[in-house]
Amino acid sequence: MRIKFQGARPALFLDLDSTVRYCIDPEKQCPNTPEEVMIYPGVVDKIKNFKEAGFFIFGVSNQGGIELGYMTEEDCQKVMEATDTKMDNVFDTIIWASELKSHNRKPNPGMIEQLTRKYNVDLDTSIMVGDKDSDLMCSLNAGVRQFFYAKDFFVEGHQEVERKQKLDHLNTNFSDLMR
Repeated sequence: MRIKFQGARPALFLDLDSTVRYCIDPEKQCPNTPEEVMIYPGVVDKIKNFKEAGFFIFGVSNQGGIELGYMTEEDCQKVMEATDTKMDNVFDTIIWASELKSHNRKPNPGMIEQLTRKYNVDLDTSIMVGDKDSDLMCSLNAGVRQFFYAKDFFVEGHQEVERKQKLDHLNTNFSDLMR
């Protein structure tokens, strides 16, 4: 059931890498191509519950790999589009900071400030979810009162992927020993 808000609405601000998505290649921290984008199990359904409750859904992501030369701005756009597609287009928007030194780069509040102005967000009732202390600090710096670490907010999906990756690693190491 969608709740109707008078004026500002709450938002669910989501870090992307290691929060809602991961790279199919466990050696990489984040996906650099659309084919590498994997979504944690159960994440989309939980986010849809917030969307149905009237929350804006925003992706906010540091993408320093652009400035470091791992990907282009166009590559990043394609990865973001793949993320949204694989998540049933649940996002109202996804924005990212590509510069390593910028007011938009977390832990700075720039991305949240932009979204708050553009979409009339109520920060007092909003939530941010991330995997790093820089996400927590961004939340505090922007005035978002509720913060959760991804492994606490999306418990089952993160545990499932972690178990699979550990088993894959063990199987690989075992296979190497048997040669």
